[in-house]
Amino acid sequence: MKPFALLFLAAPIGFSQWFSFGVKAGVPVTDFGVAHPDATNTYLVTSTTNPYVVGGTFEAHLPRNFAAEFDALYRHFRFQDQYLSNPMTLTNERVSTGLLEFPLLLKYRLHGKVIRPFVDGGASFDRLIGLTDSFVNRSTLPYPPESGTSSTTGALLNTTVPGFAVGGGVDVHVGFLHLSPELRYTRWESPHLFKSNQNQAELLLGITY
Repeated sequence: MKPFALLFLAAPIGFSQWFSFGVKAGVPVTDFGVAHPDATNTYLVTSTTNPYVVGGTFEAHLPRNFAAEFDALYRHFRFQDQYLSNPMTLTNERVSTGLLEFPLLLKYRLHGKVIRPFVDGGASFDRLIGLTDSFVNRSTLPYPPESGTSSTTGALLNTTVPGFAVGGGVDVHVGFLHLSPELRYTRWESPHLFKSNQNQAELLLGITY
């Protein structure tokens, strides 16, 4: 029985040498939207990114201090806008939606026993989920306002958007845990919504083992 017991005890150690997984959380540094009109009289009035990013992370360890990292992150935001949905109707919207973000990154760590600086970069994909739009349409004609809710919005341009992410931080080895604070920047190929920000920065903390 002793060889089997040793094999059972060594399995988590061997797994941790090749793979690690855990949670990742942080805060957005940039807001989701920018507030100014365009030539079509469409306005993004306010935009609020809720102050959290949370999800899971998985890492496959590669030779020569390289690793491949995959994250699944969630964040949420709200915004209000107003625009002319036709020449005689002004639409006001209050939109709430979640965002799922899936970065796939190549990471390189420098040498170190306790603290190891790292850089990473790769592709990322962002998808809107659970969008809810509460709208009010006001006509310039003597008609009463029309209100309702919808699962889409007139400001929607793209549900899924690809991008490129780069980041850097340090990997701190504490017992069997790794604490990895990181600043990450993502440039999205196109906006999700009218006037949504294509530049995204996040402060993240990964806790893996």
